[in-house]
Amino acid sequence: MKGELFFNGTDAWTAYGIEMQFGAYAALISPAPAKDYVTNGSRTEHGVEYAPGMRLDERSIALPLGMRAADRASFFRAFARFVGEVCQAGDITVTTKYDGNAYKCKYKSVTALAEYNGRKGTFALNLVEPDPTDRTA
Repeated sequence: MKGELFFNGTDAWTAYGIEMQFGAYAALISPAPAKDYVTNGSRTEHGVEYAPGMRLDERSIALPLGMRAADRASFFRAFARFVGEVCQAGDITVTTKYDGNAYKCKYKSVTALAEYNGRKGTFALNLVEPDPTDRTA
């Protein structure tokens, strides 16, 4: 609801009627996968040698969101505004009231758009977080 989710500093509920669905916060805080380790497999030695250290890879996020509006016309206006202002920006910083992290992402797609009675809808906002270690505001 209001003050819960922000895209590029804009309250998603106030601006677009968008709220987080079940699993959205879990999708944001899930850890990033590790990059493949640097290895050296020499025929003159047993096994494989691994370089020290680990690095994180980019992370794909599927953010389940819900949207509400007073009527069908305002629903589609708000969705079009969301697509124009947030999705087409390319760079999306997602913040929530639950932690101090700023998830710096790239827009990938919107999938599974479903609209119910012209006033409610759900969809998944698919993002890529290029550097999961950079979450400072």
